[in-house]
Amino acid sequence: MGMLAIIALTAFMASAAYAYVRVRAIRSDEGESVWSELVYSSAAFTLHTSLSNFRDVVQAIPSEVPYQRGYLTFGALLQILPGHHESSDEFFKRILANDFVGGGQPGSLLAPFYGDFGLGGILMGMFFFGAFSARVYAWMAKNPTLFRVLMYSWLAQTALSSLYGALVTYFITLWLPFMWWALDRWMSTREAEEARNQQAIRSLQPV
Repeated sequence: MGMLAIIALTAFMASAAYAYVRVRAIRSDEGESVWSELVYSSAAFTLHTSLSNFRDVVQAIPSEVPYQRGYLTFGALLQILPGHHESSDEFFKRILANDFVGGGQPGSLLAPFYGDFGLGGILMGMFFFGAFSARVYAWMAKNPTLFRVLMYSWLAQTALSSLYGALVTYFITLWLPFMWWALDRWMSTREAEEARNQQAIRSLQPV
């Protein structure tokens, strides 16, 4: 508990120092200097922007835009179909009327859950994702093969990246574990076939 308190205090002091430096950089006349680029391109600033976007999304939904009933959370599954399918970050960018060059406007992993079903969507979405993560970890720890470690690493990486976007923003996020699964099945079949061939060869040899 003492170590956790020290870590929390250190993180708080670091965030306060960063906020001070960021405000100084915004108020300065340095323009596009290297210092300003370091401040605005940092991961902390990106996370702050995502949380600010989430605040704006909460203000816009459902007062101005209705709940999407699952499209933002599961919309990546539709991207394999023909036509244009708007991702969650592009949807938030459009409803917030922020026209800028580049990609969409993510609102952290909470924004798609809220945009679909409100506060209940956040509670249920985080609960099921936490339960699913625990099951995958137990599955990996029971028999930590290369494939299982890869699958859990993908899940952990997806959860970490969702802080700057949605849980599953694009179909490629789901394609990667499917590709690994297909490759693992193919290699397992080849290994089993090779083992059967070796056993058949040994059975034909004279004792």
